[in-house]
Amino acid sequence: MRDYTTSELKRLLDRFYCCYDGLLRIVEVLYREGGAGTNARVVLSTRDNESDADDGWCNLEFDISDVLEFRLTESGSKGGYEVLSGGVAILPIQGMYFFEFTHAVEPEAEFATVDEVRRSEFYVAGRKFTWKTSAYSVTRR
Repeated sequence: MRDYTTSELKRLLDRFYCCYDGLLRIVEVLYREGGAGTNARVVLSTRDNESDADDGWCNLEFDISDVLEFRLTESGSKGGYEVLSGGVAILPIQGMYFFEFTHAVEPEAEFATVDEVRRSEFYVAGRKFTWKTSAYSVTRR
């Protein structure tokens, strides 16, 4: 795992169109006893402007390590999070990467405060992350 510059994060989001209208497939949070750290895994289907396979669709997986904050609030009146209409924001703040999934922060925002992200009903914040793509699949496992 490595650190990402702001320009690298922008290129990552640009490659996947900020995951606008992406489809959430998997959210897993793994708590490890004994101080081994908490990790999160988020898999979504989105468009990849570097691929023509499956009409440009792929699965994008984020593995977030040393998770310090996680929030997922389900609200029947607001619908679910399966369709990421507002895209995904990835923000480096206070030594962590905040992944925001509910459009509380614009994906193209270059700056946001911790308080702005914490207003989100679905976010994950961790010290490190990796990402990878795989073939488009609707499978949830």
